[in-house]
Amino acid sequence: MQTVPSTPAAAAPNRVLSVGLAAGVKHLIVFFVAAYVLAWLPFGVAILAAHGAFALPAPEAVFISLATVGIGLAGLGVAVLESGRAGLRDVRAQVLRWRVRPGWYVAALLGPALFPAGGLFLGAAMGNAMPLVPSLATLTFVPLVVSAFFLPALFEEIGWRAYALPRLERRMGLLAASLVLGVIWAGVHLPLWLLPDFGFAQQSVPLYFVQVTAISVLLAWIYKGSGGSVLLTGLAHAAVNGWPMLWVPTVLALSEDAHSIPFQVLITVATVVAAVGVVLVTESRSRRAERL
Repeated sequence: MQTVPSTPAAAAPNRVLSVGLAAGVKHLIVFFVAAYVLAWLPFGVAILAAHGAFALPAPEAVFISLATVGIGLAGLGVAVLESGRAGLRDVRAQVLRWRVRPGWYVAALLGPALFPAGGLFLGAAMGNAMPLVPSLATLTFVPLVVSAFFLPALFEEIGWRAYALPRLERRMGLLAASLVLGVIWAGVHLPLWLLPDFGFAQQSVPLYFVQVTAISVLLAWIYKGSGGSVLLTGLAHAAVNGWPMLWVPTVLALSEDAHSIPFQVLITVATVVAAVGVVLVTESRSRRAERL
């Protein structure tokens, strides 16, 4: 009996898979490079102006916002490069995905409030002064701040969560993907330490990377739980930036007390605890579901 060699037929799908994976990695690299370039260009203009090279034609905040637009455009552009109109439709569907369970809106908008509040009360338990209770006027101001942060946050999310996260997840799983993406996401903000009036120069870079990576884990959880809603991760991203404004008087008081635990340390610890809690609960539920 004549036998037919099976190796080439079996190897063909593997070659196709390898080519597909290589192309996917190539597109991810293109995205990350484009995101950094398109973000760092406006950052660079603002930095040069801040150091006296020339006068800015618009407020510094405009150039910071342009950086977030650049990250979104990088994600959108590479999605189109990769899949044509289908890539554009996919990103649009994620941005417009608003029909999710109400609990995810609560998690996105109110969950980030726990990071600064939890950190400050943890500090009080460890010897810091008790946080100053925010006034009603300050509380009503927070939604306005979150609203102002929403569009820049949404542009960033188009790049980080709509484009990069699903593709990283397919290669390494959700947790590893969110950790890798968190480091890359934090890194794009490094030029902000060169802006003297932006407020980053006094922060610890390693602590910032740890906190942003923990936030990346939490945003990945919201993204996955909401069925891939970038609208929800954009709201959560804006809330992460907005809620600390509620505690500005307390944070300023801590910065003037040489014996207190710095706010950045406290909010980083609170954020990491939240991220670890989400990972443990999610893993526990996953194992329970597998046993059923």
